[in-house]
Amino acid sequence: MEAFKNILFNVLIVVGLIAIILTAIWWLLELLNKIFNFSKYIERYSMSTPDIVSILFGANEFQICSYSEFDNELNKFICNLNNMIEAIHKYNHNIKIVINLPICGGDQYSWGTQLGCKSSAKQYEYCIKMACSAITDLFDRRRNENIFVCPMLAVCDTVNGFQSDYIKSNIYSEHFERHITNWVHPSEIGYKQMGDALAGVIADICDN
Repeated sequence: MEAFKNILFNVLIVVGLIAIILTAIWWLLELLNKIFNFSKYIERYSMSTPDIVSILFGANEFQICSYSEFDNELNKFICNLNNMIEAIHKYNHNIKIVINLPICGGDQYSWGTQLGCKSSAKQYEYCIKMACSAITDLFDRRRNENIFVCPMLAVCDTVNGFQSDYIKSNIYSEHFERHITNWVHPSEIGYKQMGDALAGVIADICDN
């Protein structure tokens, strides 16, 4: 009986170890599936090899990022950019990559009405400008590596280029005031300004 118990115990140990190994393999496969693979992206959408790839990150990463969380979030942000650049150039090093500087958001009215107390215009502006500074430091002047920086931040008018509406000054007044109504998304005008900046960079790439 004692021998049987020992055998059963050993079998349970082996089964437990196998379960741990299989779990580890499963998590590893999950992690690999999450790594950006540009060749799979091209294959999935039946695309030909592009001459230029434009990347714009920022709004989703930093809109509710606190000051205390910023350094850690910035490190992840830069890591993701580097991984994407590496994946694209692993597919084809001749592809020109344009990294766009993310734009600032709307005023505090738009942030308050959309996100309440989750974040603020001031905090977001800090995060975006610091991220743009990091992007410029790390990726500007790397044309010889087919990496370019587009100054979208500098050209998008966050007052007159953002979605807005006329809203009553108060519930009793007949006077209406213009307020920005979207905290991170420009209007058509703002997108055109962003497009002008990108078009300028692309034209410069094509001319050289």
